[in-house]
Amino acid sequence: MRYRFVYSIEAIEQDPWNALAGDTLSMTHGWLRLLERAFRNQQPCYIIFEDAAGWAAIVTASTYGHFGRKGWREKLLRRATLVVTAPYSSLHSGIALRSDVTIDQLLPDLQRALASLCWRKQRLIYALSSIDSADVAFWQRHGFSASRQPDYSMLDLGCATYEDYLQRLPGKDRAELRRIRRRGAESGVTFEIGPPRPGEGPEIYPLLCQVHARYGHTLETMPFGPTLLETMSRELGDAVILIRGYVNGVLEGVSICIREGDSLSWPIAGLNYAVSRPTYLYFLLIDEMVRWSIGQGIRRITGGLSNEREKRGHGFHIHERWFCVRMHPSPANTLLVRALPVLRRLIGDPDEETHPVPAAGIESTVIRSK
Repeated sequence: MRYRFVYSIEAIEQDPWNALAGDTLSMTHGWLRLLERAFRNQQPCYIIFEDAAGWAAIVTASTYGHFGRKGWREKLLRRATLVVTAPYSSLHSGIALRSDVTIDQLLPDLQRALASLCWRKQRLIYALSSIDSADVAFWQRHGFSASRQPDYSMLDLGCATYEDYLQRLPGKDRAELRRIRRRGAESGVTFEIGPPRPGEGPEIYPLLCQVHARYGHTLETMPFGPTLLETMSRELGDAVILIRGYVNGVLEGVSICIREGDSLSWPIAGLNYAVSRPTYLYFLLIDEMVRWSIGQGIRRITGGLSNEREKRGHGFHIHERWFCVRMHPSPANTLLVRALPVLRRLIGDPDEETHPVPAAGIESTVIRSK
């Protein structure tokens, strides 16, 4: 296959790109435009593979990855690694195929393209992000080594009413949720749900900054600016849903959600911690999101990468994600495999073992057009 590199989604035709991305929002032309326009330090590279029948595959990569480490460890990994990823997604690896193309057919050309891109961008290794546990063995058979990423959370609803959902929760979690709701009512917590309003971004932005500050960001290093909501509304339209939490009429928390058919993703939250802690606003925002989703026929909520304990109390399940990493040429990759146990301890890997897991196809990692 032929391949070419493009360094801005603005330079790529929208229709053939979206034909492969399908209904996977995090790979669509509009989502990638949003990221380039509203998010900082994206440093994207898009790879388009073509054969005699036309576009065969698309790949999204970045030289500014996020590895869930802190300080110098994060900087070291970022400087050394080219990451293949669907930006701001914990579900997809950033690879989309035409319906008649298999990952086995693409793999030799994909590895050549990634090795070439590493050379151009001065990166030592390339990593496939958000690989499902069931797919790790496939990549291991092709010379990749596996390293754990932060887990992601998901809630499968499939219930007709909110009361049905409550009955599915363990008794302890159900009682705790009812206690928190009583506490919220006593504290004057109310909610409003709907699309972003014109000019609302500057009011919400300080709440987003507080949450990002908990993960080491300053105002200067925030991944996006105050125009985020405006850009999201322009690029994604009615898919953007805000769940606003008020305490005595004052906006103190917000969940920014994106609807994709019968699924809802929750990539960004904002809180005033001084008020949200005593009022349990964070827990109540989750509860309100679940309540609204059931009423809207949503069947699945993807809840991001943090606060696992709190989300478990609402019925979320925690799923593993993996980086699958490789170096070129092959002798260098052999050294990487041998050195990986030491590197894991050095960079603080959350799981120091490489788990050989059963192969189960590759469908959960790769997007396939219809």
